[in-house]
Amino acid sequence: MRPPVPASLAVSLVACALVGCGASPGGPTAPPATVPPGAYVAEVEAALRPPGRLASLLSAYPERVPSRGELDALVDEARTRLEVLRGLRLGDRRLRVQRDRLAGAYASVVFHMDRVRGALVRGDRGAVRRTSTPFFASLRGLRSAVSSPR
Repeated sequence: MRPPVPASLAVSLVACALVGCGASPGGPTAPPATVPPGAYVAEVEAALRPPGRLASLLSAYPERVPSRGELDALVDEARTRLEVLRGLRLGDRRLRVQRDRLAGAYASVVFHMDRVRGALVRGDRGAVRRTSTPFFASLRGLRSAVSSPR
């Protein structure tokens, strides 16, 4: 089954949108308890790995059927990454706004990942096809969520 958007393209677009998401030079310094912009970008990149991996698995389906354990681990990691993103303390207001938008969009990705996992575990090709479309659409939604904060 071929995904509507290549997984590498979707993940690359999101990663590219994060470039330059640092605090403006000369701005107030954040208290030590906040996460620096570079660490925020690293957390976002880490969050993109599980859905990117699922997208890759879907592009190889049905020739390669992932194991239930592999699928469970991807969804569990995505849920953990979502909680980490939501819990980040960011000193820059623009990054907080962006993080909140990203967390909302990422929650949709995690929801759809879980539905795809269920279809794959059942081995239902029709359900895999039906659940893959909204999953890939949710990946595209991440791009606008991480557009440069204003």
